[in-house]
Amino acid sequence: MQAIHDLSKEGVREFVQAAAGSRAALAALHPYSPDLKKYWDKFEIPGQEWEPLINLLSERRKKPRKRHSP
Repeated sequence: MQAIHDLSKEGVREFVQAAAGSRAALAALHPYSPDLKKYWDKFEIPGQEWEPLINLLSERRKKPRKRHSP
């Protein structure tokens, strides 16, 4: 039972660290894409919004130096 508890705790810790890293990466894009702030300026666990974000980032990857308005 303790092993299950430890695994669950470690899983949550890794998720929180990954989420923080993702938010930091998006925040670094702020000078070029201030409209992404809605994705990194919060702590909530993302829901359905990941798919549009991934599509948006994939599209912008084609022109990485283009600036996007808020």
